[in-house]
Amino acid sequence: MCGIAGLWRRNGAPVERSEIDRMLAVVKHRGPDGSGVFVDGDLGLGHARLKILDLTDAASQPMALADGSMWLSYNGEVHNYLELREELTALGESFRTSGDTEVVLHALHRWGLDAFDRFNGMWALAVWEPRRRRLTLARDRFGMKPLYWSMEGSRFAFASEAKSILAAFPGERRWAESAMGDYLRGGCTDVGERTFFANVHMVPPGRVFVVEETRVREMSYWRFKPGQESGKGVDHSEELVALLDDAVRLRARSDVSVGVCLSGGLDSSAVARILAKHSNSTIPCFSLRYPGADVDESAFAQKVAAECENLEIHWVEPSGKDLIETLDRVVWHHDAPTPLRGRYPQWHVLQAAAEKVTVVLGGQGSDELFAGYSQFVLPYLFDAFEADGVRAVPRLWREADELTNSRPGALKKLVRAALKRRYAPVVWPWRNRLGPALREQRAMPVDDMYRHEAWLSRTLPKPYRSRLNNSLWYELSMSGLPELLRAEDGIGMAFSLESRLPFLDHRLVEFAFRLGFDEKIADGWTKLILRRATRGLLPDEVRLRRRKIGFAGLYEDWLRTPPIVAKIRGILLDPRCLQRGVLDPRWLRREFDGKLEKVTARMGREVELKWRLVAQELWFRAFIDRAPA
Repeated sequence: MCGIAGLWRRNGAPVERSEIDRMLAVVKHRGPDGSGVFVDGDLGLGHARLKILDLTDAASQPMALADGSMWLSYNGEVHNYLELREELTALGESFRTSGDTEVVLHALHRWGLDAFDRFNGMWALAVWEPRRRRLTLARDRFGMKPLYWSMEGSRFAFASEAKSILAAFPGERRWAESAMGDYLRGGCTDVGERTFFANVHMVPPGRVFVVEETRVREMSYWRFKPGQESGKGVDHSEELVALLDDAVRLRARSDVSVGVCLSGGLDSSAVARILAKHSNSTIPCFSLRYPGADVDESAFAQKVAAECENLEIHWVEPSGKDLIETLDRVVWHHDAPTPLRGRYPQWHVLQAAAEKVTVVLGGQGSDELFAGYSQFVLPYLFDAFEADGVRAVPRLWREADELTNSRPGALKKLVRAALKRRYAPVVWPWRNRLGPALREQRAMPVDDMYRHEAWLSRTLPKPYRSRLNNSLWYELSMSGLPELLRAEDGIGMAFSLESRLPFLDHRLVEFAFRLGFDEKIADGWTKLILRRATRGLLPDEVRLRRRKIGFAGLYEDWLRTPPIVAKIRGILLDPRCLQRGVLDPRWLRREFDGKLEKVTARMGREVELKWRLVAQELWFRAFIDRAPA
């Protein structure tokens, strides 16, 4: 787990080592254990190292083959490196280190681009082949590791974080108006190739860029193709148990300490219990606690740990007093304004984890595979109605009540939200609360704003037979998960902490999308197959919980405190914000000027709106007003 950077001047102009040094300096947090630079005339590679496997200097990067025909700068972990090393050794390859970097290098040398299909893990890497004058960039299947690039004329630059490119080329501090508009209106962040910078892009997940002197080629290497789901009434829970167990086993490999982010929910609890089975040592678990609050899950986390001898909980209790300062740091490490989505408590949990361990495992990805979010209830109900017909209506109404946790009017709200998104190009900008705040009004394409509603869209492809799996596929690949992974990497790396996610083992993902819709939601339960699979592994109080909380925060309370209100008002009424031309100054003054008590009374409402407004201004200050240093 590291930071990488590189520069190729394809017109033959020399690269100066100082340029690579500047790019590495701003991502030192990703690799505090050492750095290396390789310059070959017009090409430069850089690497900031976080030591996880093979802690010796022999495993430092950039790393080359013995004959110098291939150089590698690599960020990530290929968890099945021991199996690959054994296979490569049988083919005649020899190794001088014990980690995964040299295995990746020899695998690429031996198998070329086919090597990526053999890797089980997460990576963003650059390979330079001097004799072929060819630079190859690649990113893992789901985008767990970030990889940015920028091209201007013959200059091609890349890095683990956009700020590396900005540090070397301040002229790239140009913001993308469309990206900011999508963020402010709908919370959309940088997914796919797009970023908040006009000429800085991301290598999309599962893609390879082959850069040559006169062209750049892009290709996909992941061979998985969405296909047919299993039939009704089939139970694959035993297969899920085996896959998840092996995914955790592989991700427990480390030469440094390993812990778990334990929320007390189904997903992270399963990871923690399985990891405990594969370890003989005490495993630190890092959990949120809000004594007396409705969102407190500490009793469930405690239950998971109490019945397992080698799980030890370390409690984290965010107070909210540093909310704005933390948001500023989250934005800096994300290279983008971020949606709310639990980022503040996540920051504090990972900060606490980094004080004890260097690697953490978590449960992210499960909701996107097994339908853990409320937005998946409607597509399931449509699938079930289509499968069973009118006679199923009474049962489905009862299920709908259970799936929405018996919240009054919850199903009606889901239907209204779906219809609103369906016809968003017509009504959405004027009905959204943020509308009056924006300097200019523009209708947003619904497919760009709400990709997890793919089962409603007339234009997006639908690779699956069921609406539920189509909805999950877009949530996994184009909507919620990409942003979640960006935050997971950005916040973890802020503290030089590697985060590993067993549910995103590609074998498990491929398995999940072969399941029928009724194995994921049925009988009034979300994530049904996972609940069945963890019978005997987890206490029923955890396994059969209906309420989902996640990285919760007491934002309504925190935003009513006078110090936080004063900070927000100071940011949004600052002349820099008022004069940017993004938000309407008259609206800002109407909302945030005046007596402090009146502003405070409004602050506990529309929390997501306040977060977005502040985050976008902090982003402008960090990345547009000045170059990162």
